Amino acid sequence: MIAYITALPTEEKNLILEEIKTHVLPESTNRPLQDKDQPKSGFKGVKFNTATLLRSPLLNSALSETLRIQFRGLSIRGVELDTYLTVNVPKSLPSVITSVTSTPPAPTVTKSYFLPANSTLFLSTSCIHKNPAIYDSPFEYRVHRFEKMWRDKFDDIEPPEKGWFFMDGGVVKYPLMPWGGGHFMVRTFLFM
Repeated sequence: MIAYITALPTEEKNLILEEIKTHVLPESTNRPLQDKDQPKSGFKGVKFNTATLLRSPLLNSALSETLRIQFRGLSIRGVELDTYLTVNVPKSLPSVITSVTSTPPAPTVTKSYFLPANSTLFLSTSCIHKNPAIYDSPFEYRVHRFEKMWRDKFDDIEPPEKGWFFMDGGVVKYPLMPWGGGHFMVRTFLFM
């Protein structure tokens, strides 16, 4: 995230730094470092109000955008019952260069795939995170991309039309899946 922020235009970089500064605790509330804690550089360290820092829509947006653009994970799912998966597939898959430009979406065809019970399904999160039908300029780092989503979540505001990101007129339920498993997989690993 630091690398992306340092590469931002000066105005955006300063906006992020100013946001971070708003969460620094005043010097009087910082515990003085003991000699053994004193870094050799002489830098005393800074303490943050983590309760407010973690609820910053801008900083959460920057982190979400970093995860979106960098994380290359696989979501692995087991198929419990014989299932048909129906998807809309572009008739011709555009090249990456065409995808980045503002070309109209290719016509789609509906395809069904049979998934037998006890098979394994793999989903590349990059297919979602870099999809130009979901994200404008998907290969470009945009620090504000998720800011409205986080602001609404922190203010307990329902998303517009039940979503913040859309594709083909429908809501993208999980526009950001860096670890691919969602809360069910996390719960499974935590309580095994």
